Amino acid sequence: MGNNIYTIPIRKLYDEKNDPNMESFISGLKIDLNKKNDYLYPTVLEIKKAIINVGLKITNEKNENFQKGEGWFCEIKETEKYDTIISVDNIKSKDELITDIISFPYGKWETILSVLFELEKTIGPILFYCDSGEMTIVEKNKTIEQVVKEME
Repeated sequence: MGNNIYTIPIRKLYDEKNDPNMESFISGLKIDLNKKNDYLYPTVLEIKKAIINVGLKITNEKNENFQKGEGWFCEIKETEKYDTIISVDNIKSKDELITDIISFPYGKWETILSVLFELEKTIGPILFYCDSGEMTIVEKNKTIEQVVKEME
């Protein structure tokens, strides 16, 4: 498992299915990009709602210069010594669709996955990968434990 965790809404894969770089990137996944779907892109507001719905609390939140499209991040306090951080780049407001990568530069996998499984209920499957190259899909027919095992 790698250190940095990233996610991409599956909707992006469908929208860019003819891009050779995207095809190469997801070549190991079993996903039919020609299948009709109604998957969505999330917003910061939907991410925040997912955090709250799983019983977590945002302890620090910053809008990184929305006028320049720099982004947003938040911290979820886990313990006295441990936080989970969620970061989104290149957005201009909390209700703008996130069509790019959502980063988790620091955090517990279980916390991150609980938020993603809650978000999946709203937007559909989410590509989950880390800097070491492992990847899988967060989708309703899986559990947190299955996703962690697939990433080992």
